[in-house]
Amino acid sequence: MISKINQQQAEENEEFFDAFETPLDLEKASTSIFSRDSFRHPLGKSITSISDLRDSGSLHESVFHTIGHTVDKPKVRSFSLKRGTNKSDLPTKLRSEIIEPASFSNFHLAQEINIVGESKTEVWILKFSQNSKHLAITGDSGIISIYDLNIDLSNKNELINPTPSLILNHHTDKVTDISWNQDGLLLSSSLDSTVKLWRNSENPVMTFIHPCPVHSVCFHPMVPGYFATAGHDRIIRIVNISTSQVEANYKASNDIYVIKYSPQGEFLAAGLSHGRVIFYQSPSFDLKLRFHSILKSRNHSGFKRFGKKVTGLEFMDNDVILITTNDSRSRLFQYKTGNLLQKYKGAVNSKHPISANFSSDFNHIICGSEKGKFVIWKTMGENELKHPEKNNNFEIFQARNEKLSEFSIFSPKRIVSIANSKFTAKEVSEVIFTIGSHKALKIFYYFN
Repeated sequence: MISKINQQQAEENEEFFDAFETPLDLEKASTSIFSRDSFRHPLGKSITSISDLRDSGSLHESVFHTIGHTVDKPKVRSFSLKRGTNKSDLPTKLRSEIIEPASFSNFHLAQEINIVGESKTEVWILKFSQNSKHLAITGDSGIISIYDLNIDLSNKNELINPTPSLILNHHTDKVTDISWNQDGLLLSSSLDSTVKLWRNSENPVMTFIHPCPVHSVCFHPMVPGYFATAGHDRIIRIVNISTSQVEANYKASNDIYVIKYSPQGEFLAAGLSHGRVIFYQSPSFDLKLRFHSILKSRNHSGFKRFGKKVTGLEFMDNDVILITTNDSRSRLFQYKTGNLLQKYKGAVNSKHPISANFSSDFNHIICGSEKGKFVIWKTMGENELKHPEKNNNFEIFQARNEKLSEFSIFSPKRIVSIANSKFTAKEVSEVIFTIGSHKALKIFYYFN
């Protein structure tokens, strides 16, 4: 009886402490995760495994550009306000829970856009086209809105045109995923058991009917005429657009919630329940999938040891992948060896398909949260002796004053360049797009 009560209490308190293994993790958080300081062990000991990765060239080089110097253990700074000051009066409309108020001036609310169907949309998906000219926004309203980048430098107030250039509303149920290819084609999957192909028109070019709801869709990155889908029947299908035929299919043991090709298309990852990710090899000569390995993205102990649903997959390169799961964790793996590199805590993600993603230079990771917040980490943070994979370099920001789920992404590098051309007062280092359940899209500039 005692153990059952303790477990119930733990589950009830999970929402409050979900972001941290222990309350002490808060005290280990860096006060400025965007600083360009080097990242080694807080006690000055080198991270051998990370250095080995850098030397082998298996990770993106820019992530390691500052390794080689020692940094002091970060100190926790108190959160204090001048007498008579209200938190809501802070200048940027963006509040942090673990950094001092002086850092708030580094953010600027650049634009706010009301999205078509936002009152009906609890879960959002945001994806930029590969040329960064278009932003597709969709979700469980079933409506896809295409917004164009505003390159008019005389218009300082609009980074994105506030009126969508296209509204795609041919799906009859929730849209579960979207994918752009290098030719500007857009794919959308839906619970209405279809995948639709779009090309600069409000009417789909083609509709691919499936025998069940479709959870995810992904273009092949090197062969734009092929794509993969993941259905509710646990089958991955490889589809040839020109023939409208399924070239191959593969059955998984559990529901597949998200799929993603590696940058060169050599592997396809499929995220399942219980934190499991299946990796298939996809040779370029026939694109057919061959089983490679299974990776388990979950805790080794505790009541979360059985793992949760995989909600996001983002490849860093051809060797490293970022996995987001519904246990409020994201993890960075070398997927060919199964080596866990980093574990990211801070976001609350227990029920929605929230996904973490990289900044354009891969130096930072952002993830939305279920309490109106988003979290930003250094990709490779200072490490602990006992748990070198734990990443304590993060900041939590309140995007709006309502406890709703937030879906957040970094913009591509071209968007940052346009932002710097429009906003000349300070140098913009990152642009953040974030949208809440039933709420408007907000665009923030971050100044380094």
